[in-house]
Amino acid sequence: MVVDIGGTTEAGYCSEATRTYALGSPPAEVSHYYGVLLRAQMAACEHARPGVSAESVDAAARTIIGAAGYGQGFLHRTGHGIGLQTHEGPYVVAGNTTVLEPGVTSSIEPGTYLPGRHGARVRTSWPSPPTAASGSTCGLGIWRCWRPRVAVRARW
Repeated sequence: MVVDIGGTTEAGYCSEATRTYALGSPPAEVSHYYGVLLRAQMAACEHARPGVSAESVDAAARTIIGAAGYGQGFLHRTGHGIGLQTHEGPYVVAGNTTVLEPGVTSSIEPGTYLPGRHGARVRTSWPSPPTAASGSTCGLGIWRCWRPRVAVRARW
């Protein structure tokens, strides 16, 4: 089950988190491509820092997913800014040459969806460090993915 949640602080700042859960053990293919997503997220996180373009962060994730054969299922941008709006610039997507700035909070959320079968997404939000030399502040969690038909049948 993909759970996408968020909230707003009293000061007006937004948050967002996505977690993917399995009911029981996921099929081997799901476990495999979930591992691909985690590697793609880590590659994007390691690349993301002040001074790099948003599209280069997107490319870091897409390269991993494409090389594993799941590129056709990566249907959305890799991420976006999060601040006074849940979805704001900079949009982490091919074609966006915007350079990442210090102190901007963004998401990195690679996902892949296989029509009629299953899908998964991993999302983390990270504050850009004060300088490029500070290294990445992007965290990484490990979650399990799901097969929707199994999850729906299990609930009913």
